[in-house]
Amino acid sequence: MPERLRKMKGRILPGIQELLAAMRQRRGTSVGLLTGNVREGAKVKLGHFGLYEQFGFGGFGDEHFDRDDVAREAFAAVLKMRPAVAPEHIWVIGDTPLDVRCARAIGARVLAVATGFHSLDELAAAEPDLVLPDLSDPRAFMNSWLE
Repeated sequence: MPERLRKMKGRILPGIQELLAAMRQRRGTSVGLLTGNVREGAKVKLGHFGLYEQFGFGGFGDEHFDRDDVAREAFAAVLKMRPAVAPEHIWVIGDTPLDVRCARAIGARVLAVATGFHSLDELAAAEPDLVLPDLSDPRAFMNSWLE
């Protein structure tokens, strides 16, 4: 995979680094990764772009086929660090209707971003709390997140 990543012309989408930086600076905020990828695959993919270290915990596809179970694993990791956190204070950011569904499986709020294969209309039909075309201006999300 590392060789393939070097050959591909991948990039960090606009606004991601700014959003991660803002989350790191906000006291009491933890940033985790919820992905269907296996842990080692996520580490290699995100590490290639210097992003893996940004996530302190996560839920991964190593042991779960169902994305909702991956979300439950991530939520369990949150509860180990912050036992009193309420699910409605958790935000999941994703680009598919399945991401919206898995966030709802743990009672989290959802930002759906149309940076993948799904359109804004498809994502809006899944009923996220917020839907954006991208995160080029992360303030739109941050204003909702801080509410």
